Amino acid sequence: MTKGEKMELEEVKRGLENGLQLVNRLLENREGIEIKDIETRKIISDYILRLGIPINLRGYSYLVTAISMVIKDESLLKSITKRLYIDIAKVHKVTASGVERGIRTVIGKSINQSDVELYKEIFRCSPTERLSNGKYIAAFVNWFNLN
Repeated sequence: MTKGEKMELEEVKRGLENGLQLVNRLLENREGIEIKDIETRKIISDYILRLGIPINLRGYSYLVTAISMVIKDESLLKSITKRLYIDIAKVHKVTASGVERGIRTVIGKSINQSDVELYKEIFRCSPTERLSNGKYIAAFVNWFNLN
């Protein structure tokens, strides 16, 4: 084998190693969401459905993403419009205003379809009381962390 062939073989080997590292990272971390977080998202989704959030609307996935992000980093609650909505928008490849509107819409639509007892347990008010996106997310995260 010539020196040039050896160098080419080493370059291919490095490329394969880099590719293998990338595949391993993707398996461990899909779209920035760790496997443990996927399980958390499933639990959040179950409760969100019980709260009457319609799954067919975009705001459903924005809300699940918001709650899971805030569970990981509660400081996001201090800057919902400047950080949280922007981070969600990057994940879903939409605008921050679209995220805010989507979450507001699904929260509003859930009022008549909610498991009333669960709603009262989580939010400490009746489903007819309109909560802001931030209060809704904060109350859900607080309840989730306590249970």
